[in-house]
Amino acid sequence: MADPILKTITSDGIDTIGVYDQADGQFSLRNSNTAGAPDYTLTLGYAGDQPIAGRWTNTMTHSGVGVFRPSNGLIYLKKELNSGFADFTMVLGIPGDVGVAGDWSGQGIDSPGVFRPNLATFYLSNQVVNGSVFGDYAVTLGVTGDIPVVGDWAAQGHAGVGVFRPTNGQIYLKNVLTSGFADTAMVFGIPYDIPVAGYWADSSPTPVNTPTNTNTPTPTNTATPSSTPYPTATPGILISNTPLPTLTPSATLTQPSSGDHSPRNYD
Repeated sequence: MADPILKTITSDGIDTIGVYDQADGQFSLRNSNTAGAPDYTLTLGYAGDQPIAGRWTNTMTHSGVGVFRPSNGLIYLKKELNSGFADFTMVLGIPGDVGVAGDWSGQGIDSPGVFRPNLATFYLSNQVVNGSVFGDYAVTLGVTGDIPVVGDWAAQGHAGVGVFRPTNGQIYLKNVLTSGFADTAMVFGIPYDIPVAGYWADSSPTPVNTPTNTNTPTPTNTATPSSTPYPTATPGILISNTPLPTLTPSATLTQPSSGDHSPRNYD
């Protein structure tokens, strides 16, 4: 079986890639999305475990790793990117479930969950603790045989869930963590592809070309502004239906007498 692709995140807020070898429980993680040797190599779990990644506590400045053991529902989470014992050991789910992780409630940290393929149901916990936990959310989406995927689909501040149907490449995404119809449905890929999710778009602002001419013209009109407030325009309502008068080229402008500062219209 091919190594699962694992999305990690560095302390500078950029997602980077990693892989997990299910044969020996070894994570190989990169700090940049470029080719090269792993920046971190660590072992957690054993053969057959499924990898997950997330920021497990609010004191962490980068993602940690974890594994879900589908044979008994055990979850092992580690904060530091080195080999050793797990910081948290949890029990969630039953044999045959698939492990997932995400920020389900918008609290700023990730927590684990499972997807039960035979029921097409997610069970998601908001807790990262030592011990058994129940799902805070139960979300049914898809059909038997679908593959889970999670992500913030609508910039709503917390993760949603989704499924990929390997028989036809259909993807269903749901924003709210309740059972019901998908918010988004699309076809992408071909049968038996594996789904992934992430923030791929470049959010850098578009450069603006600033004119190089620094000669600022000197204004010649120094009229005193009127103290009469302008009317506020209501969207969709015309202030006046009367067309503006046409200026006559030969019209003579009359200069107001000294001391007369009331506003005038020179038509």
